[in-house]
Amino acid sequence: MMLQGAITNASQEISLDEILGFLADENPDAAFFKFQPGSDNVYASVPHWRAVLFDAAAVITVAQGLFEAYDRFIKPIHERTPSSSAAIVVQIINHSGECAHFMIGADVKDKSSFISSFEASINRLDLNSTSDVPSQELQDIQSSGNWIQVK
Repeated sequence: MMLQGAITNASQEISLDEILGFLADENPDAAFFKFQPGSDNVYASVPHWRAVLFDAAAVITVAQGLFEAYDRFIKPIHERTPSSSAAIVVQIINHSGECAHFMIGADVKDKSSFISSFEASINRLDLNSTSDVPSQELQDIQSSGNWIQVK
């Protein structure tokens, strides 16, 4: 399974490298990648990061890690500036291209609601088996030249 996302409205206060390093440390059953385009390419909109999960059982661990990243990096921004729209955007994608979206810190601020919604999305997208490990997506990410693996 592949997740991708972005960090919104927080670039002045936290670094993507710091958040991705935290997520990579917390989730050894996933490979995290940071988008780093070549200098001669122009992109209108791309995710800041991608994660490939090697085990369907790692889904809940990754969901918990994403919420912990919110607690550690985004929530303090909201506490300092209540009007902030900082968030961790998460998109879950299945092999058919169907997806679910979450904005942790904007539309989701409660851990149990997030975990519950995340699990429901996994079920809805039919991502509960290890056959959903996206080996082709991993190969595409690694060979594209635009993605740098974190740790």
